Amino acid sequence: MLRRMRWQSLRMRMLFRGGQWATILPVGLVLPRGWCVVFLPLAYSVIRYPLVLKSTIVGWFFALAALLAPCLSGAQPAEIPYSRNDSAQIKLGDSLFAHLLADGNIKEACRQLESNATLFWEHNQLSRAVDYFLRSLTLNQQINNLNGIAGIHSNLAFIYADMGEYRKSYDYFELTLAVRKQAGKLEGIISALINESVVLNQLSRFDESVAKLEEALRYARQLNSEVQMRSVYGMLSETYQKAGNAEKAMYFYGFYKTFNDYVTQKRVENAELSLAEQRLREVNLRLDSTRKANEIYRQRFEIATQRENLQQLTLEQQRLLDTLSTQEIAKAYLQKLAETQEKEKQILALDKARLAFQRLVGIIGSVLLLVALALTVLFLHRRSRDNRQLRLKNAQILAQSQTIDEQNEVLEAGRIVLENKTQELLSSIRYASQIQLAVLGHSTAAREMFAQSFRFSRPCEVVSGDFYYYRRLSQGDKLVVVGDCTGHGVPGAFLTLLGVTALDHAVFDLKLDSPSAILKEIDRMFSEINRNTQVAIHSMDVAVCIIREQRGAMEFAGARNGLLVVRDGQQEFYRGALALIGSQNAGLSVIQRGFTDSLVPLTQGMWCYMYSDGLADQFNEEGEKFSSRRLRNLLASNAGHSPEVQEAALAEAMDAWMGTEGQVDDMMLVGFSPMVGEG
Repeated sequence: MLRRMRWQSLRMRMLFRGGQWATILPVGLVLPRGWCVVFLPLAYSVIRYPLVLKSTIVGWFFALAALLAPCLSGAQPAEIPYSRNDSAQIKLGDSLFAHLLADGNIKEACRQLESNATLFWEHNQLSRAVDYFLRSLTLNQQINNLNGIAGIHSNLAFIYADMGEYRKSYDYFELTLAVRKQAGKLEGIISALINESVVLNQLSRFDESVAKLEEALRYARQLNSEVQMRSVYGMLSETYQKAGNAEKAMYFYGFYKTFNDYVTQKRVENAELSLAEQRLREVNLRLDSTRKANEIYRQRFEIATQRENLQQLTLEQQRLLDTLSTQEIAKAYLQKLAETQEKEKQILALDKARLAFQRLVGIIGSVLLLVALALTVLFLHRRSRDNRQLRLKNAQILAQSQTIDEQNEVLEAGRIVLENKTQELLSSIRYASQIQLAVLGHSTAAREMFAQSFRFSRPCEVVSGDFYYYRRLSQGDKLVVVGDCTGHGVPGAFLTLLGVTALDHAVFDLKLDSPSAILKEIDRMFSEINRNTQVAIHSMDVAVCIIREQRGAMEFAGARNGLLVVRDGQQEFYRGALALIGSQNAGLSVIQRGFTDSLVPLTQGMWCYMYSDGLADQFNEEGEKFSSRRLRNLLASNAGHSPEVQEAALAEAMDAWMGTEGQVDDMMLVGFSPMVGEG
């Protein structure tokens, strides 16, 4: 797997500097890997700094002469000796394979074979690697492990590419693609198609390579992956450059650069958002920690206060008991002394004893009062101190809470602003849709020209890049146009307005009276606009019909789009030219590039259909296209019914075909019956 990733990264490495670009891929694939490590920095330096290296290029050449000899001779990379650890790993893998296979664990046994195969591959023992991969392929086919089969086919393709056997490499990439399509994994399908295009470029089969890349582009658009579309556009630019078509190479490079800038900006925005979220989480964690620490401190303070109060009370009680014991002993001694004295002094002794007792009680009461007073003052002092500390902590917590509330208010204000901007954008798009409908007209325009007609329109977004165009010409002739502009949504909608403007100029200002002449004029206008832009992206497919009822015939010409005529249950399909409006049509012959008129006789009951490619290119849940053949058969089978029935049948068929699959492009179809004498 590591070898495959390195090969792919080498495949996609392209150099773009200051509006000039060069491709490193051909050298990286044709020459051995060891020489490429030296050549690539040299190639980059010569392209980037040609003046600086002008004086040293001769020295570089002689320094590389020794390395070039084995490369030019076509020698394969030498085998890399095993380390002690590598040999032990191979023996262990073979042993584990035998035990796992004996236990019936075929999947894990295959993994051991593939691990050893990868190790052989890393040591340039390509034949042994192929042998081990083929053994694993046989076992994976027995258990119908599609993912494992596809991976092995892909690895075999890469190995044969390393060996320079590009035809075998292409065959295995074809097997990989078939398994990926069976599994329905779009990312794997795109990767296999791009790998096929690389090998086809090595075989100089550039047309097939372009076809593979266009298929990969359709899957990338279906996946709505900007990263995948960027890769495909980069390979398209490289392929056309190798084929010698510099114009198309620069055309697709423009798309590559646009998507690359978008992906880079998106990654920066995601990183900034993740950083902001991480900082908010850290603030919340710090706040929680502060709250817990404050609670623990408060509990510890209460326990310490209670322990100190208990110790103080115990001490005072002991002191009181000691005092009481001493006084009682003195009292007993006096009493005993009084009893030994003369009885006549008994009354006096008793009086003195009573007086002493009263004094003792007063002293004890005073001591107790002083102790109680001291304890009260100490308790009040400590309570006041605790209250001050508690108020301080509460103030700190309140300040932190206010800070968090302020942050939440800022976040909520940002969310409200974002929602308002979103609503404004949606309102603008809906307003643009109304403007587009006002410019293009409504279905009533068709009914005014043709008593039997209908229009089927499903934009991929709110506004559409497909459009229709009805106009009455001089002498009672009728003009019908269906166009499909590049892209969809708002960019496509703007191009529809540009297309309508070009048609009005050709028909009413220049008075052009044939479909081919109209197509040539709008192609000239779009090509002139594209020459004044950095990247030529303004283009469209168009079908043009002029119904001449007085002559009993209809003239048709198209650019990519065609015309379907159903007459007495039989289909007649008139194809448009291969040229694309506004693309300057590089690479096409004069015949393919030219727009010519086709004459279609008018008969009673015939139906004509003009449509964009959005219907035929729609995928179902299994990844299959609806196709032009299926669309023409559907229209022909319903041609004898009313316009309402035909429109409903078409809508029902498309809904059933799509299922839960999303719409991939704008859909537009115009059907009418050009019966002589109607409208």
